Amino acid sequence: MTSVSVLDENISENAVLSYSMMQKYTQNAFKMYDGYSENIVLGFDKALMSVIYDKFGEQTKITKFNDYIFLANVAVQISPAFWGWLFQFSDNMIIFEPKYLAEEYKNLAQTILNLYIKEGD
Repeated sequence: MTSVSVLDENISENAVLSYSMMQKYTQNAFKMYDGYSENIVLGFDKALMSVIYDKFGEQTKITKFNDYIFLANVAVQISPAFWGWLFQFSDNMIIFEPKYLAEEYKNLAQTILNLYIKEGD
C-alpha cells in the first residue's frame, strides 16, 4: 500500500454490512479454523460467565440451570480449534445440546485418555 489517503466521505452501506458480518463470523469461529456452523447449548460454571461474554458477545442469552451451572445458547463453528477451546475448561464447561455433539465431546475425551493409558504401558 503505497498511496494511502483518507477521504472525507460517509461510509458506504456495504462496508457497514461487511463489518457486521465479520463480527458475527469472528464470534462463531475459533482461531483460523473453519468448520460447519451449529447452534449449541453450553453448560458452564458461573465463574466462566466473562469467558462466554468475551467469546460470544454481551448480547448472549444466558440462563440459570441451577446454583452452579448456567446455560448459553450460542452459534459456533465445529472445528479442531473449537474442541481445543472447550477442553481448556475441563469439567467447568460441557455441551448440553445437541446430544450428538455432547457424545462426540465425550468420545474425543475418551480417545485422548486412551492414548495416555497406552503410553503408560
